[in-house]
Amino acid sequence: MNKGEILWQVPLGEDKKLAQMGIKQSGMYNRGGCIATAGGLIFIAATGDRKFRAYDQKTGKIVWETELPGVGTAIPSTYAINQRQFVTIAVSPNQSTGYKGGYLTFSIDN
Repeated sequence: MNKGEILWQVPLGEDKKLAQMGIKQSGMYNRGGCIATAGGLIFIAATGDRKFRAYDQKTGKIVWETELPGVGTAIPSTYAINQRQFVTIAVSPNQSTGYKGGYLTFSIDN
């Protein structure tokens, strides 16, 4: 940050219609923020494609992703219990999946 150098940039999210046309990693609008962990991960779930992703802080590569039942619309939070780390994300309701909205929590395993 002192030098203003950008180490990596990646599009966030993927438009399904563009992906079907062969345009991968198109990026899309963003509705939230990310959280960085001491272990070198960046978690974000702020896109309309309903994906929750973990990026490697050094390379920008996706190291984990899962599809949520709704859109992740908040900054994730992280906490530890008995030396095991978790990440939680607020997820909006989604009529198409029947999800009524709430919080989903995932464990971060080494």
